[in-house]
Amino acid sequence: MIYLLHFLRPIGDTSNARGMAMHYMGYADDGRLADRLAEHESGWGAKITAEFMRQQIPFVVAATWPGDRSEERRLKRWHKHPKLCPVCRAARRSSCGERYARALPCVRHGENGESSRSACPMASRLTMAVP
Repeated sequence: MIYLLHFLRPIGDTSNARGMAMHYMGYADDGRLADRLAEHESGWGAKITAEFMRQQIPFVVAATWPGDRSEERRLKRWHKHPKLCPVCRAARRSSCGERYARALPCVRHGENGESSRSACPMASRLTMAVP
């Protein structure tokens, strides 16, 4: 399973969008997501999550997808975690007055409704976690 963590505050150079981080994408074997999250919370996960924990910045599991390590790598190389993050997309919508109650838009093919969403198999597998 692939998971996306959304941290409630960024770390790094917040004056430079490329120099800060608010997300971590990872992989957990089936049935091990809770164990993997506990590793991150204890500071024994990835180096970046350890730094978030050192700075006492909480996180939520923003999304999960079925997939293997190669799919996780593909999504990581895309470098567009905020576009995959339902929390960030909801914040963008609320800041511009749009409602978040409708279905999630396609993460690959734009933000314009069901026609583009139906063409994207990844968007149909996206699930939002309860923060």
